[in-house]
Amino acid sequence: NQRRRFLIERLAEIPQLRWTPTCGGFFAFVRNQGGSDSVQLAMEILDRVHVITIPGSAFGEQGQEYLRLSYGSVNLPDLDEACHRLSRFFATV
Repeated sequence: NQRRRFLIERLAEIPQLRWTPTCGGFFAFVRNQGGSDSVQLAMEILDRVHVITIPGSAFGEQGQEYLRLSYGSVNLPDLDEACHRLSRFFATV
């Protein structure tokens, strides 16, 4: 999947984020190396750079340091823009 490969490359450029891609699916469960509250982080990302993420804590206590990103139905230009915005966000935290 082209979008998946693209996302792997782009997330690797953001030092605070770690993703171990799985074999399938259209979602990335990305670990925030800063370990902050995933709900607060998702809200800050939305407020500051207008990218929607799902707090990992929505999937249980062990997801607290994670964000879920969906890439299955987005086109590459929009995915590129979202990655650029995430990169900009994490460059300032």
